[in-house]
Amino acid sequence: MAAPLPPTPIVLCMMPESGHHISDSRGHTGVLGIWKAVKFCAILQQRKTEIPLSLDFPTHAHHVQFTHSQPESSLFNFKRNSLKLTIIGDTHMRHDELGVMRGDVLIHVGDMFDLFNRNPEDLAKVDQWYARQHFDLILCIAGNHDLELENREHTNDQPFENAVYLEDTAFEHKGVNFYGTPWVPDLQTHAFYADEPTLQDKWSLIPNETDVLITHTPPAGILDRSSQGMSPGCPHLTDAVTGIAPKIHCFGHVHASGGSLKCHGINFINASCYNQHDGRLRRPVHVRVTTD
Repeated sequence: MAAPLPPTPIVLCMMPESGHHISDSRGHTGVLGIWKAVKFCAILQQRKTEIPLSLDFPTHAHHVQFTHSQPESSLFNFKRNSLKLTIIGDTHMRHDELGVMRGDVLIHVGDMFDLFNRNPEDLAKVDQWYARQHFDLILCIAGNHDLELENREHTNDQPFENAVYLEDTAFEHKGVNFYGTPWVPDLQTHAFYADEPTLQDKWSLIPNETDVLITHTPPAGILDRSSQGMSPGCPHLTDAVTGIAPKIHCFGHVHASGGSLKCHGINFINASCYNQHDGRLRRPVHVRVTTD
C-alpha cells in the first residue's frame, strides 16, 4: 500500500489592506476577515490538526510555523514578541499627506526637508508632525536634503522634542538594536556628503549586533536603480551590511526604487515615499521585527 500523502501546508497571509488570504501549496486560495482568520487558526489548534499552519507577512520578514504541538496562543505570542515598525523616507516637507499613523516604532530614513525650498520654521513643523503620531518610539536620521540637521551637527542636543535623532548612533528599544547613520556619496554640495575613505570609516562604526540598520543611501545593487538607470548606492555599504547581516536594513534616497527585497538573509527596504513617476507619496512600509 502506498504511503499516505503528507498534509497540505496552509499559509495564512496577513494582508492589512486586502484581507487575509488562506492558500495551500496547490494554489487554492480564499479570503477571510481578520477575526475569521484568527478563529480559523484557533479551531485547527483546538482540533490538534496535523495540518501545518503558518503565518506569513507580505514583507517576508518573518515566518511563524504552527503545528499541532504548539499552543493556541502562538499567533498572539508572535505579536507580543515583536515590534511593528512603520518606515518612511524622502517626504520632503510633505509629511502631512501621510496623516496620523500608529504602531510601535516609526522610522524616518532621511530627507524630511527640501534642500531647494527651505524655511526657518521647517524643523519645528516636522517636530510638530512627529508629536501627532501614535508610536512608543520615533527614530529618524538625516539625508542629503537635511541641511537643517547638518547645521546642528556639532551640537550635542537633540534637534527634535518628539523624535530621537540618530547620527552614527545606536539605540536599543525592547530588545531590538537600532543604528542610524546619514552619510551619502557623490553629492558634494548636499548635506551629509562623505568621500570614499570617510564612508568606509562611517560604515565600520556599525555594531555587529545591529538588528535594524537605518541609512539614507542604499547599498550598491540593492533597490538603488534611479529613473535614469544609474545605481548610486554605496558598494562599501553593501560590504558592511552583508558582513553584519542585520534583520532589516532600511534606507531611501533613490525615489525610483521604493519597495522591499530579501536577500543574503536580510530584509532590505527602500522606504522612499516620494514617487517621482506621478508626484504622489507612497504609503509607509510596515514590517515586524522580533524582540528576542
